[in-house]
Amino acid sequence: AAAAAAVAAVAAASVDSGAAPWSLPWEHLLAATAGGAPAWGVPAAVAYTGLVSTSLTIWLTAKVFAKLPSTDASVILASEPLWATGVAVALLGAPVGPSDAVGGALILGGLACNQGLLDRLVPGLA
Repeated sequence: AAAAAAVAAVAAASVDSGAAPWSLPWEHLLAATAGGAPAWGVPAAVAYTGLVSTSLTIWLTAKVFAKLPSTDASVILASEPLWATGVAVALLGAPVGPSDAVGGALILGGLACNQGLLDRLVPGLA
């Protein structure tokens, strides 16, 4: 998904500028910043993001979820947007709008259904 987004962004930049992707001005990504940061800072940050934040996390997730029952893994994965929102609110002070609240309620409702907590509300299931 991330690779598709990156390809779409490069394609949009190419179409917008009327140039081929290899003709776009990429040198600003490798140049030292005004603060005097080293020129290798951006490539190192991209490598760290790719290797640690993405690859290592996916590998660890696969290792842990291999030991869990599938229902527990699905509950954990389905609740990920709730955890991300909670961390964004707590650490960044991000606002939670009405659509966020409705989405969170739908996720919680789905999780409750998955666990059988709403079975007695539907006649014939309890």
